[in-house]
Amino acid sequence: MKISLVMCTRNRQFELNRFIESLFLQTLQIDEFILVDSSDEDKKLDMESTNSKFLKQNMIIKYVHSLPGLTLQRNIGVKLASGDILFFFDDDIVLDKDYIEKISNVFTKYPSMLGGMGFIKNEGRNRLKRNLGLLYKRFFFLSNDFGSGKFYLSGLASNTQGLKEFSVTEVLQGGIAAYKKEVFSKNLFDENLSKYGYLEDVDFSRRISYEGELFHCPDAICLHLHGEGGRGDIFQNRKMFIRNHRYLFVKNIIGNTDQKMLAEVTHWWSIVGYIMRNVSHPMGMLGAISGIFEYNKMKKIANYENRN
Repeated sequence: MKISLVMCTRNRQFELNRFIESLFLQTLQIDEFILVDSSDEDKKLDMESTNSKFLKQNMIIKYVHSLPGLTLQRNIGVKLASGDILFFFDDDIVLDKDYIEKISNVFTKYPSMLGGMGFIKNEGRNRLKRNLGLLYKRFFFLSNDFGSGKFYLSGLASNTQGLKEFSVTEVLQGGIAAYKKEVFSKNLFDENLSKYGYLEDVDFSRRISYEGELFHCPDAICLHLHGEGGRGDIFQNRKMFIRNHRYLFVKNIIGNTDQKMLAEVTHWWSIVGYIMRNVSHPMGMLGAISGIFEYNKMKKIANYENRN
């Protein structure tokens, strides 16, 4: 089984170097590393140093500089990949030494599985605060962890992340996901989800879950050491979330359910909950509200283009 790893990065030399160090320590080495870099001209990666590191490890590295946009960059990486399994990682992930081996073993043991992810072991969260947050998110059908792995009619998901048992799931986190190459013969990442592609993982795993099973393997462990930048200010961040949430609800949920009225109510209830979560951040609330209008504008443009 040939393994490709697709890494999309932008202006993050330090985080990338840290990830690569954890990659070289893996008990199962990958066959090719595909690096899609959208860094600014003055922050382009030091490829001479990076190439020499991969040469020492006897790994193939393919580098391309692209326009910025997570889904665009991932699609470029997919087209360059030749592996049977494609791993996708955010550049601020650090892998335990057997992460890739344990995920690969699941694909071997369960050949019908189309995709999977490991376990993010980040510590330091207050348990009471976490549990209250989970209750709030579930009440408003927002994305949450320690869940069933199923999608809500709102268009968001109850993620299995945090659970310590192997499970079948409908949703994978994009920054630690792996998919069989075959799924990309009919599916690519949606480039309408521009910039850092908020909810691109929700969209892609939802579509693949219609075709076959996905898994969560808690024995494959990593850390997510959130890097600086990449998510915009709070206004832009919240606006993009709501715009993409509305777009993906229409795309993936409303046309695939007989419970359209209930789905609409659940979806708008989740938006109310999201806006209320930002009550202490006025710019966040304004951003979330403007995201509704941003989606409506996007929809009008699409309808106009379809008519012409």
